[in-house]
Amino acid sequence: MKKFITLMLTCVVSVSCSLCCFASTEAQVDQVPDYYTEEYQQEVKAVAAKAEAYLENKLRLRTGAKKYLSVPLYKQTKNYYCGVASAQMVLKFLGASGDVSQATLAADDYFETDKDGFTYVYKLVNGLNNRLGSKKYMSITINDLAFATGLIYSIDAGYPVVCHVDTRKLPAYSGYSCGHYVVATGYNYGSVPSSQSNVRYNDPNNNSEYYGRFDVDFGVMESAIDTREDYYIMKKR
Repeated sequence: MKKFITLMLTCVVSVSCSLCCFASTEAQVDQVPDYYTEEYQQEVKAVAAKAEAYLENKLRLRTGAKKYLSVPLYKQTKNYYCGVASAQMVLKFLGASGDVSQATLAADDYFETDKDGFTYVYKLVNGLNNRLGSKKYMSITINDLAFATGLIYSIDAGYPVVCHVDTRKLPAYSGYSCGHYVVATGYNYGSVPSSQSNVRYNDPNNNSEYYGRFDVDFGVMESAIDTREDYYIMKKR
Protein backbone atom coordinates (compact mmCIF):
# COMPACT_ATOMS: atom_id res chain seq x y z
CA MET A 1 0.00 0.00 0.00
CA LYS A 2 2.80 2.43 0.93
CA LYS A 3 4.56 1.81 -2.38
CA PHE A 4 1.27 2.23 -4.25
CA ILE A 5 0.60 5.63 -2.70
CA THR A 6 4.15 6.84 -3.28
CA LEU A 7 3.90 5.74 -6.91
CA MET A 8 0.55 7.48 -7.32
CA LEU A 9 1.95 10.73 -5.98
CA THR A 10 4.98 10.41 -8.21
CA CYS A 11 2.71 10.02 -11.21
CA VAL A 12 0.42 12.85 -10.21
CA VAL A 13 3.28 15.24 -9.41
CA SER A 14 6.13 14.30 -10.86
CA VAL A 15 27.91 32.28 4.03
CA SER A 16 28.14 29.76 6.80
CA CYS A 17 25.34 27.88 8.37
CA SER A 18 27.00 28.05 11.76
CA LEU A 19 24.32 30.51 12.80
CA CYS A 20 21.44 28.21 12.13
CA CYS A 21 21.33 24.65 13.01
CA PHE A 22 22.09 22.40 15.93
CA ALA A 23 19.38 19.87 15.79
CA SER A 24 20.89 16.83 17.48
CA THR A 25 23.67 14.96 15.66
CA GLU A 26 23.08 11.77 17.62
CA ALA A 27 22.21 8.44 16.00
CA GLN A 28 18.65 7.55 15.02
CA VAL A 29 17.97 5.44 18.10
CA ASP A 30 18.97 8.33 20.37
CA GLN A 31 16.57 10.70 18.63
CA VAL A 32 13.57 8.54 19.60
CA PRO A 33 14.75 5.92 22.13
CA ASP A 34 11.45 4.03 22.34
CA TYR A 35 10.74 4.00 18.60
CA TYR A 36 11.43 0.30 18.11
CA THR A 37 9.59 -0.89 21.18
CA GLU A 38 6.59 -3.12 20.54
CA GLU A 39 4.15 -0.56 21.93
CA TYR A 40 5.45 2.29 19.80
CA GLN A 41 5.61 0.15 16.67
CA GLN A 42 1.95 -0.76 17.12
CA GLU A 43 1.12 2.94 17.18
CA VAL A 44 3.28 3.54 14.10
CA LYS A 45 1.49 0.82 12.17
CA ALA A 46 -1.93 2.09 13.19
CA VAL A 47 -1.18 5.69 12.21
CA ALA A 48 0.48 4.64 8.95
CA ALA A 49 -2.51 2.49 7.99
CA LYS A 50 -4.94 5.31 8.73
CA ALA A 51 -2.90 7.89 6.79
CA GLU A 52 -2.42 5.59 3.80
CA ALA A 53 -6.12 4.76 3.65
CA TYR A 54 -6.96 8.46 3.85
CA LEU A 55 -4.63 9.36 1.00
CA GLU A 56 -5.70 6.43 -1.16
CA ASN A 57 -9.29 7.63 -0.90
CA LYS A 58 -8.25 11.23 -1.58
CA LEU A 59 -6.37 10.24 -4.73
CA ARG A 60 -9.34 8.19 -5.90
CA LEU A 61 -11.66 11.19 -5.61
CA ARG A 62 -9.50 13.84 -7.25
CA THR A 63 -6.43 14.23 -9.45
CA GLY A 64 -4.90 17.15 -7.58
CA ALA A 65 -5.22 19.13 -4.38
CA LYS A 66 -3.57 21.82 -2.31
CA LYS A 67 -3.85 23.21 1.19
CA TYR A 68 -1.79 25.75 3.09
CA LEU A 69 -1.98 26.53 6.80
CA SER A 70 -1.39 30.08 8.03
CA VAL A 71 1.43 29.13 10.39
CA PRO A 72 3.37 32.12 11.76
CA LEU A 73 7.05 32.38 10.88
CA TYR A 74 9.57 33.02 13.68
CA LYS A 75 13.32 33.42 13.48
CA GLN A 76 15.31 31.39 15.99
CA THR A 77 16.91 33.60 18.62
CA LYS A 78 19.98 31.40 19.24
CA ASN A 79 22.02 29.23 16.90
CA TYR A 80 20.73 26.00 18.50
CA TYR A 81 17.08 27.07 18.85
CA CYS A 82 15.73 25.75 15.53
CA GLY A 83 13.78 23.07 17.42
CA VAL A 84 12.07 25.40 19.86
CA ALA A 85 11.53 28.01 17.14
CA SER A 86 9.72 25.33 15.13
CA ALA A 87 7.74 24.37 18.23
CA GLN A 88 6.84 28.02 18.78
CA MET A 89 5.36 28.22 15.28
CA VAL A 90 3.28 25.09 15.79
CA LEU A 91 2.09 26.07 19.27
CA LYS A 92 1.12 29.59 18.22
CA PHE A 93 -0.80 28.25 15.24
CA LEU A 94 -2.67 25.69 17.34
CA GLY A 95 -3.52 28.23 20.01
CA ALA A 96 -1.52 26.80 22.91
CA SER A 97 -1.93 28.73 26.13
CA GLY A 98 0.84 30.17 28.26
CA ASP A 99 4.28 31.52 27.42
CA VAL A 100 5.61 29.84 24.28
CA SER A 101 8.64 32.08 23.75
CA GLN A 102 11.75 30.28 22.57
CA ALA A 103 13.64 31.03 25.77
CA THR A 104 10.83 29.56 27.87
CA LEU A 105 10.54 26.44 25.71
CA ALA A 106 14.31 25.91 25.65
CA ALA A 107 14.42 25.91 29.46
CA ASP A 108 11.37 23.65 29.74
CA ASP A 109 11.83 20.23 31.37
CA TYR A 110 10.25 18.58 28.31
CA PHE A 111 12.27 20.25 25.53
CA GLU A 112 15.54 20.56 27.53
CA THR A 113 17.17 22.47 24.66
CA ASP A 114 19.34 24.64 26.89
CA LYS A 115 20.44 21.60 28.89
CA ASP A 116 21.40 19.53 25.83
CA GLY A 117 22.55 22.31 23.50
CA PHE A 118 20.13 21.06 20.83
CA THR A 119 16.69 19.49 20.68
CA TYR A 120 16.15 15.75 20.40
CA VAL A 121 13.25 14.65 18.21
CA TYR A 122 11.51 12.81 21.05
CA LYS A 123 11.87 15.78 23.39
CA LEU A 124 10.39 18.07 20.76
CA VAL A 125 7.38 15.73 20.51
CA ASN A 126 7.07 15.53 24.30
CA GLY A 127 7.26 19.31 24.59
CA LEU A 128 4.62 19.89 21.95
CA ASN A 129 2.24 17.37 23.49
CA ASN A 130 2.74 18.75 26.98
CA ARG A 131 1.99 22.29 25.83
CA LEU A 132 -1.01 21.21 23.76
CA GLY A 133 -2.48 19.26 26.66
CA SER A 134 -2.82 15.94 24.82
CA LYS A 135 -0.85 13.54 22.67
CA LYS A 136 -1.53 15.22 19.34
CA TYR A 137 1.90 14.60 17.78
CA MET A 138 4.21 11.66 17.20
CA SER A 139 7.50 11.02 15.44
CA ILE A 140 7.65 8.62 12.53
CA THR A 141 10.28 7.62 9.96
CA ILE A 142 9.88 7.94 6.22
CA ASN A 143 10.58 4.20 6.04
CA ASP A 144 7.36 3.56 7.96
CA LEU A 145 5.26 6.25 6.27
CA ALA A 146 6.18 8.17 3.12
CA PHE A 147 6.60 11.85 3.91
CA ALA A 148 4.03 12.99 1.34
CA THR A 149 1.42 10.71 2.90
CA GLY A 150 2.08 11.88 6.46
CA LEU A 151 2.21 15.50 5.35
CA ILE A 152 -1.10 15.50 3.48
CA TYR A 153 -2.84 13.56 6.26
CA SER A 154 -1.60 16.00 8.90
CA ILE A 155 -2.11 19.24 6.96
CA ASP A 156 -5.64 18.25 5.95
CA ALA A 157 -6.40 17.74 9.64
CA GLY A 158 -5.00 21.19 10.43
CA TYR A 159 -1.65 20.18 11.95
CA PRO A 160 1.71 21.53 10.73
CA VAL A 161 4.50 18.97 10.33
CA VAL A 162 7.96 19.40 11.86
CA CYS A 163 10.78 18.07 9.68
CA HIS A 164 14.21 17.06 11.01
CA VAL A 165 16.47 17.68 8.03
CA ASP A 166 19.97 17.83 6.64
CA THR A 167 20.14 21.29 5.07
CA ARG A 168 22.41 20.27 2.19
CA LYS A 169 19.39 18.68 0.51
CA LEU A 170 17.42 21.95 0.61
CA PRO A 171 18.15 24.22 -2.39
CA ALA A 172 18.35 27.38 -0.26
CA TYR A 173 21.50 26.07 1.46
CA SER A 174 23.55 25.46 -1.71
CA GLY A 175 25.02 22.22 -0.40
CA TYR A 176 25.90 23.32 3.16
CA SER A 177 25.20 20.48 5.59
CA CYS A 178 23.92 20.77 9.14
CA GLY A 179 21.12 19.31 11.23
CA HIS A 180 18.08 21.54 11.36
CA TYR A 181 14.33 21.72 12.01
CA VAL A 182 11.80 23.32 9.66
CA VAL A 183 8.00 23.39 9.74
CA ALA A 184 5.99 22.11 6.76
CA THR A 185 2.85 24.23 6.47
CA GLY A 186 1.16 23.07 3.28
CA TYR A 187 1.28 21.23 0.00
CA ASN A 188 0.22 21.26 -3.62
CA TYR A 189 0.08 18.32 -5.98
CA GLY A 190 -1.34 18.16 -9.47
CA SER A 191 -3.42 21.32 -9.09
CA VAL A 192 -3.94 23.63 -12.02
CA PRO A 193 -2.40 25.78 -13.30
CA SER A 194 1.03 24.57 -12.14
CA SER A 195 0.40 20.79 -11.94
CA GLN A 196 3.55 20.61 -9.80
CA SER A 197 4.04 18.88 -6.47
CA ASN A 198 5.55 20.77 -3.62
CA VAL A 199 5.65 21.22 0.10
CA ARG A 200 5.75 24.69 1.64
CA TYR A 201 7.82 25.15 4.77
CA ASN A 202 8.91 27.78 7.28
CA ASP A 203 12.64 27.94 8.01
CA PRO A 204 13.49 29.61 11.36
CA ASN A 205 17.19 30.05 10.53
CA ASN A 206 18.60 33.09 12.31
CA ASN A 207 20.67 33.88 9.23
CA SER A 208 18.42 36.01 7.02
CA GLU A 209 19.91 34.38 3.93
CA TYR A 210 18.10 31.14 4.81
CA TYR A 211 15.20 32.40 6.91
CA GLY A 212 11.73 32.50 5.37
CA ARG A 213 9.04 30.56 3.55
CA PHE A 214 10.02 28.19 0.77
CA ASP A 215 8.48 25.67 -1.63
CA VAL A 216 10.31 22.47 -2.60
CA ASP A 217 9.29 19.22 -4.26
CA PHE A 218 7.99 16.44 -2.02
CA GLY A 219 10.98 14.33 -2.95
CA VAL A 220 13.45 17.05 -2.00
CA MET A 221 12.04 17.34 1.51
CA GLU A 222 11.88 13.57 1.91
CA SER A 223 15.53 13.35 0.87
CA ALA A 224 16.46 16.03 3.41
CA ILE A 225 14.70 14.04 6.14
CA ASP A 226 16.18 10.74 4.98
CA THR A 227 19.71 12.14 4.94
CA ARG A 228 19.32 13.18 8.56
CA GLU A 229 17.84 10.38 10.69
CA ASP A 230 14.55 9.73 8.82
CA TYR A 231 12.24 11.36 11.37
CA TYR A 232 9.46 13.85 10.92
CA ILE A 233 6.80 14.85 13.45
CA MET A 234 3.18 14.47 12.35
CA LYS A 235 -0.34 14.36 13.69
CA LYS A 236 -1.17 11.32 15.77
CA ARG A 237 -4.43 9.41 15.26
